[in-house]
Amino acid sequence: MFDAIKSIDSWPSYRITWMVLAVAFLALLPAWLNYDIISRDGAFQYIPTAGLFLEGRFLDGLARPQLPLFPLLLAGFSKVLGLDLETSGRLISALGFILACLGIYKVSEFIFKNRLVALLSVLFLISNRELIDRSVDCLKESLLLSFVLWGNYLILKGTNVERVEKAIYLISGVLLLLLGTMVRTTALFFLGAWIIMWAFRKKEGLPLRVIILASPVGAIILLILLKPELAIFNRKGFAVIALLSAWPGFIGMLKSGLNIISNFFATGNYLIVFFGCLALYFSRINAYYIHLCLALAIFFVVLSIMGWTSDRYLLAPIVWLYPMASYACVRSVKSINKPVKVLAVIAIISCPIMWADKAFSPPDPDKVARKEAGKWIFSQIRPGSKVITNRDRLAFYAHGKTIPLTNTIDIHDAHSCIAIDIMKKDGKATKKNLDTIGIKPDKVFGPIYIYLPGID
Repeated sequence: MFDAIKSIDSWPSYRITWMVLAVAFLALLPAWLNYDIISRDGAFQYIPTAGLFLEGRFLDGLARPQLPLFPLLLAGFSKVLGLDLETSGRLISALGFILACLGIYKVSEFIFKNRLVALLSVLFLISNRELIDRSVDCLKESLLLSFVLWGNYLILKGTNVERVEKAIYLISGVLLLLLGTMVRTTALFFLGAWIIMWAFRKKEGLPLRVIILASPVGAIILLILLKPELAIFNRKGFAVIALLSAWPGFIGMLKSGLNIISNFFATGNYLIVFFGCLALYFSRINAYYIHLCLALAIFFVVLSIMGWTSDRYLLAPIVWLYPMASYACVRSVKSINKPVKVLAVIAIISCPIMWADKAFSPPDPDKVARKEAGKWIFSQIRPGSKVITNRDRLAFYAHGKTIPLTNTIDIHDAHSCIAIDIMKKDGKATKKNLDTIGIKPDKVFGPIYIYLPGID
């Protein structure tokens, strides 16, 4: 198989580029078509903020706790292309995924000077189930990855050229990572790793560089102590006070660290992450190796202090490990060590299987029912009307104001639309009460029962 793939070495670069872009597009297409319902963050964080930008209320949008770049892009795509905000967000995620695939190819080829390793890195990325799921939704994970991969790639190139080109590459890479910080602040971890490498790159001038590195950190700590009420320290992603106050203690950090390691392997594919760690142990030290180790350490420490994490927060460090894992798999397949070779083959074969299982999974019918129910309600009532429901995203599709079912005092006298999911305990109890007094639903979508305003 590898001998056949080696013929690609003779292809011109532009042909490889178009092939990677096409593969990325086709890899995401089935999951895009099988999409069911928007994520909660997309519905109640990013889209409301983007809506304010669309209305020209930029100060109100910037005042919201979300980082601004993703909502700004949502608003821009919606304005230019005439798409609704959900579709705009999904399109941005898909484009981010495709650009991230090309980015990891470029990074891997540059580091290892091997197109087979680079293409295998692309395979690892497109088969990541968590990333596929996030890349067809109105979420920012794939956009973040594209900034991180291309920013790191340009900085890596900058470390290998001289004079004017060096400055152009380094500045461009830093700017991309700073833009990534406006998507999710974890992009700072990658930039921080580069800064640490710059500070300790040689003994000459080390004290001055350490002072330059430590000064902004010290200034931020001093600012936190003197002005903890500043808005920046309460903005999502920069909520330093909340982070420090949530510190679980050393025992809690240990438990959290073990949980992070477990999730890291599960989210990245156990065998692939294993080969990445194996390569870290055996590989020669270079700029990518050092930066990867520093970035992983920063992620581990910060997330351990937080005491919790989401699998999607782990995607960036996992993907940054993939080039190393790809290199280890290629070396292992060529190894005379039969057990290692078998494991490497299994790791590679598992990728298309895991991709197909995720990409071709049909939409969740219960979630589709919520979307259809919400859209039907929207066709029956005015936008902004109250919707009493135990499924908040149902109210999102109805363009209504969510009134939690559990907070209603007397549902029998409601003059708002009621939409309940009887799969939940409170929904089943509410339907039973309404049945008892003879109130019938106006429409049923799977487990969703809808009662239009005016019931008495």
